[in-house]
Amino acid sequence: MGERQRSGHTFRGTARQITVLILSLLVTAGIYAALWSYAPGDSILVRYLSGHWVEYIETWLFAWAMLALIQRLWLLRRERSVLGRDLLEAHGGTPVPPSKAGQLLQRLDRLPARFRATIYVRRLRSALEFIAVRQSTRGLEDHLRDQAEADADYADGSLSLVRFITWAVPILGFLGTVLGITNAVANVTPEQITQSISSITDGLAVAFDTTALALGYSICLMFFTFVVDRSQQLLLHAVDSTAYQVLTSRFTLAEESGGEALDIIRTGGQRLMEFAEQLVQRQSLIWTESLLALNRRVEEQSQEQQARFAASLENLLDRTLAAHQERLDRLEEETISSAAQLLNGFNHLGELLDRTRQALERQCDQVERLSSSLKPLAEMEREILRLQETMRLNLETLASGTAIQDAVHSLTAAIHLLTVRAGAPASSATIPASQPPNRPSQGNAA
Repeated sequence: MGERQRSGHTFRGTARQITVLILSLLVTAGIYAALWSYAPGDSILVRYLSGHWVEYIETWLFAWAMLALIQRLWLLRRERSVLGRDLLEAHGGTPVPPSKAGQLLQRLDRLPARFRATIYVRRLRSALEFIAVRQSTRGLEDHLRDQAEADADYADGSLSLVRFITWAVPILGFLGTVLGITNAVANVTPEQITQSISSITDGLAVAFDTTALALGYSICLMFFTFVVDRSQQLLLHAVDSTAYQVLTSRFTLAEESGGEALDIIRTGGQRLMEFAEQLVQRQSLIWTESLLALNRRVEEQSQEQQARFAASLENLLDRTLAAHQERLDRLEEETISSAAQLLNGFNHLGELLDRTRQALERQCDQVERLSSSLKPLAEMEREILRLQETMRLNLETLASGTAIQDAVHSLTAAIHLLTVRAGAPASSATIPASQPPNRPSQGNAA
């Protein structure tokens, strides 16, 4: 029966761890979805949470550890709620014999599953099984002490994952520091220092941001781990005292032999437990101090590395500025010489333009003399045109006179024809008729 309970308890613990792992992935995805949806791009959350892939892993591990601590606090709350319940039947204050242990076990079996999985119920079940098997309460105190140690070891082991994450997160921060500084140093190019400044600053930002985020997560995890561990210790003390009181008040304890020796052993065991508890507390303080000292050394080394890098960067910038100044001086000399050559070319061009202007003035004088020499020719041309017009008018006048003469000749010929038909004498008709025809022909010939 006890072996089945332990295996079932281990299975439930594994299932809870897997559930916490899945929830941590979902919570991390939800955080980044909300961050990318609602946070502005230049906010400090975007810078510290999504600047590098190391920060994604740190955030996921932090969410995983916090969910494990929250789950542990919830389980502790349930454990405390069971302590105040009367799980065994009332006995009226009178001790019962060990033979009643079997009945009490059956009563515990009828409890809900969430109660049976608690430390207090498991402690009672283990003690009742011990009494039922032995049919005696002899050695019950030692058995309860062994169970208390086993439960303390289990409670301490339940925080092993959180302690591992608390140790791993700063290591990831140091890894981000190394990657950021390596990226910054790899992007340093003396020939193009002005273009590589942004890459250098980005690498340094990754280095310091990942370390700062890891240290912040580690501090939070250490604080909440301390709170949960302290709550577990208080719960275990409460379970020990409650279980011992309930069992010792219900059963008649058998007298054990060796009274003084047993008292001495019991006293020595209690002192040993107190010493062990003090040793654990001292060890936790030493561990805390060592972590704080480690954080201080890391900060000092980071500051020292930053100072060395700033000095080397300043020297590199000085050399680069000197090289740029020399290059600017050479460019200035070349610009001055080019400007002088260009000015000489402009002077030569001015001389050529002056010569061209003089040649144009000479051509203008020649054109003016040629135009003055052409004026008489124009007057002669106008005179020729006037003579041509006069000649044309004369020709038109002459042409109109010739037409009148032809009309007279035709009229004379008509009169002569009428005279001949009228029977006039030939002498009077031939003489005038013989001369006029010659005139028109002459006139026409002319």
